[in-house]
Amino acid sequence: MVFPAGLPRTQEQAFVIRTKPIHLNANKDGTVTIDLGSGPHMLALDELESLIAGLGQRRAHLPSAVPAELPQRLKGVVRGEDITNAPPFYVHTLCGEEAVMLSIRHPGFGWLAFRLPNLKAATMSRLLRQFTPGSPDAR
Repeated sequence: MVFPAGLPRTQEQAFVIRTKPIHLNANKDGTVTIDLGSGPHMLALDELESLIAGLGQRRAHLPSAVPAELPQRLKGVVRGEDITNAPPFYVHTLCGEEAVMLSIRHPGFGWLAFRLPNLKAATMSRLLRQFTPGSPDAR
């Protein structure tokens, strides 16, 4: 599947799987129409969310994993389509575990939850302080 970089946020977008175009359309009634070449299919919001979640779950188990390194296109980026600005988040401890739960809201993918072992959470906390201007730990 090829997703062209930097597509404008429009109501209708087309993507290509091998040689077949996929057309996506956000409808005024809050549904989405997807056409895989065999005719359009309308999805309600809950169906679209289930499809996105299912695709993400399947993607996580494919042999070619999501790269562990940040893609070059995101390094140094401060604005653009790939950036979610000031997302809501929620942090809480996990009872009986040496970990915290970090949930971040993405406008397209919904709430994404991450279980962070305490050491990883402490590292993240330290790095956020180092890179936050005005923080006592800022570089």
